[in-house]
Amino acid sequence: MPRVRRWVALALGVLAGAGLVTAPAGAGPATATISWGDCAGFVGAPAGVAIECARLSVPRDYARPWAERIGIAVSRIRATDPARRRGVLLTNPGGPGADGTFTWTTLWPGFPELAASYDLIGFAPRGTVNGTPIDCGGPVGPRTPDRPYTPERDLAANCAVGSGALLRHISTENTARDMDQIRRALGERRINYWGASYGTYLGGVYATLFPRTLDRAVLDSAIHPDRVWRPSRFTQAEAKELRTNEMFDDIVSRHATNGLGGTRSELLATWTRLRKWLRDNPIADPKQPGRFATGDTLFSATGFYVSYRRTWGVVERVLVELNRDRTGNLLLEATRPFGAELPSGGGEHRPVNLTSVFLAVTCGEDRWPRDPAVYERDAAELERRFPINGRYFMLADLPCAFWPHRSSPQVRIADRGLATAPLVLQSHRDPATPYQGGVVMAGRLHGRLLSVAGGEHGPSMNGNPCAVAAVTGYLLDGRLPPAGAECAETAAAPGLPLSPDRTAR
Repeated sequence: MPRVRRWVALALGVLAGAGLVTAPAGAGPATATISWGDCAGFVGAPAGVAIECARLSVPRDYARPWAERIGIAVSRIRATDPARRRGVLLTNPGGPGADGTFTWTTLWPGFPELAASYDLIGFAPRGTVNGTPIDCGGPVGPRTPDRPYTPERDLAANCAVGSGALLRHISTENTARDMDQIRRALGERRINYWGASYGTYLGGVYATLFPRTLDRAVLDSAIHPDRVWRPSRFTQAEAKELRTNEMFDDIVSRHATNGLGGTRSELLATWTRLRKWLRDNPIADPKQPGRFATGDTLFSATGFYVSYRRTWGVVERVLVELNRDRTGNLLLEATRPFGAELPSGGGEHRPVNLTSVFLAVTCGEDRWPRDPAVYERDAAELERRFPINGRYFMLADLPCAFWPHRSSPQVRIADRGLATAPLVLQSHRDPATPYQGGVVMAGRLHGRLLSVAGGEHGPSMNGNPCAVAAVTGYLLDGRLPPAGAECAETAAAPGLPLSPDRTAR
């Protein structure tokens, strides 16, 4: 779409959402209806859960709502106590790119009071597997001295080839507009919302565009609304470094049994040595042909599981197995949801859908430098300051340097007449969404900030009892915690985190 038209569409959307513009009769996209059925045929459908599913038709391009349409998946778990029902509660678990169609099947057993009072609505953000998916798969060339960025360049080109015209319409703004299509199709005057990590940014965009149709909103582990995508890499690298050092210190305390190093520097040396060994000796995945455990795979596992104290043991066990046996069974299992790493040596690359949508959103809605030398310069500076995480945080975004279309404008998050103050939860040492993001998000939306000690990412969705109680009280009764309130860190419920959120990379 020409840039002028895009800006006009954005401006009208913001004004209409704020109640400042009245759309003329017959304007806007026609609302499709929802025909509920069973969930057979939907990816990840659970067994033994009273849940119903549908595919909803929405405009591919909201500037041309009469033209092509795409599908998104919607699920519903009906309120168990219809007499107490107070509406619908949508959720997004993060990403960008995590399919939230069945998020509630994991969450709702821990929230029986919410399940009694709300219809629990899951949905698939546009481009994900249970809707009309995009695909960044295809052949990539090898990295060579004279063509050092061939894999990233080819990956970006493959996104355009495999996704077609849909690619440029995969954005946070459009997914927020899809949410309002869900609201209209459900026949609801307002929705309630609970989002974590990237889901906080999506919720903030919805709150900005549609303030009159949003009731209660929980934003857990907020992205800084002024540091979306490239600017966030600098603060994320620092936050991840601090939390990684905490995890390494914890692992060091068991050196007598794990043999990984008696000091942080010794453990870091072990970790670095194993990464280099994997780089030179990739381990084939016996369950997924074409996928290998590499040094980048170990980095991804470390970066994801550091976000949750209860999963630090995953990193420790992976390192012990690699160090003692030079086998990668645990590493491959721990990172299977992430898919295959981009092969430096070239070949066929089929990233999981989560990765494709992550690239579409992050590369497509920020103004990334087109010169790879800028990334290299910033990577060298970040590596100097944060030797574990700094370089990766910058170079992982290199596909954005070759993105096939111009960026979409970001929505500036603001309170344009919200009826209810949102509840924002933020951990002090969150390694994926640094604390200041919650402070700014709460201020921007005139919400209430609930701080959480420690560094848990997504504490309410991952079982922190204090955070769970605050969310439950807010969504049921509208009770906000006192100003300045803080939850203690907790090991939370056992098990793995809710979803492989790429924001927590």
